[in-house]
Amino acid sequence: MATKWVSLDKLRYAISKIHTLLQGKVDKVDGKGLSANDLTAALKGNYDAAYTHSQAAHAPAAAEKNIIVGVQVNGSDLTPDGSRKVNVRVPTGALAGKSQVSETDLDDALKEKVNSASEGNHSHNNKAVLDQIEQADLDKLDGIAAGANKYVHPTSSGSKHVPTGGASGQILRWSADGTAVWGADNDTKYTDMSGASASAAGKAGLVPAPAAGGQAKYLRGDGTWQTPPDTKYSPATQSANGLMSAADKTKLDGFGTASSYALKSDITQMYRYKGSVSDASKLPASGQVAGDVYDIQAASSYGPAGTNVAWNGTAWDALGGAFTIEECTNAEIDQIFTDLAAG
Repeated sequence: MATKWVSLDKLRYAISKIHTLLQGKVDKVDGKGLSANDLTAALKGNYDAAYTHSQAAHAPAAAEKNIIVGVQVNGSDLTPDGSRKVNVRVPTGALAGKSQVSETDLDDALKEKVNSASEGNHSHNNKAVLDQIEQADLDKLDGIAAGANKYVHPTSSGSKHVPTGGASGQILRWSADGTAVWGADNDTKYTDMSGASASAAGKAGLVPAPAAGGQAKYLRGDGTWQTPPDTKYSPATQSANGLMSAADKTKLDGFGTASSYALKSDITQMYRYKGSVSDASKLPASGQVAGDVYDIQAASSYGPAGTNVAWNGTAWDALGGAFTIEECTNAEIDQIFTDLAAG
């Protein structure tokens, strides 16, 4: 079947047919579906009452009467005795109703024992010694590390102190492993460097001081401060090295990165038109390379007449062919609606 297109007039025709078909539809009514099922007022009232009742809270099926199922004292369960009774003992003495006990609540014998214990009127081993320990003594003991002992400074290598003695201008010098002695500091003097010549090498030394006003000069290999030569370069040409001109820099900036350009190896893989053949059987069976393109004049398994094929390295691959686009007719649109109505 040929590919066809729909003009604006044909589109208007199709829309008018859709509009005609829609005239027989059932309009939607708010609150109802496609089929109505009306209720009488009495039946509607029963339905509303049943729905309201279904939304109300109800007691669970496993609910029990409001009865005591056990007794606890301070969180512990009490077990009934043989007579199915639970006896909860409640203090009834003078202290039963008090949350705290004071000294006046104690009898004389108990009061004397408590006071004797709190005032230190008791005996134990080393009591005479312990009674002399005060809080300050305990604080000192808390500040001593476990296993602490009298400190003795080591005298081994690396732990010795600076030796006594010495005089102005002296320094500590090595004497033995871990031992230093005072001694005079060596007065090492350095000479200025000597520059190189055409026949002799220079010698290392101190850099000679530049004279006032020589801040722009440089130290040359001959050991003297010199003004840098003013070397000027001309723009580069095809035959001589030089600086890049502004015009050449502008041209260079106009190019993209190297990766944005095709390589020669990329170009060799492009399609190459090789000619036409009358039918598919005339396509080359040997000697073709990837990218070779032929036009097949007759219709074939690759497509309609005029189809182009390219060799992909293992087989001929269709690139597409010519096809005709026709305008659809009213009769064809009518047939589409007929087919849709028939299911």
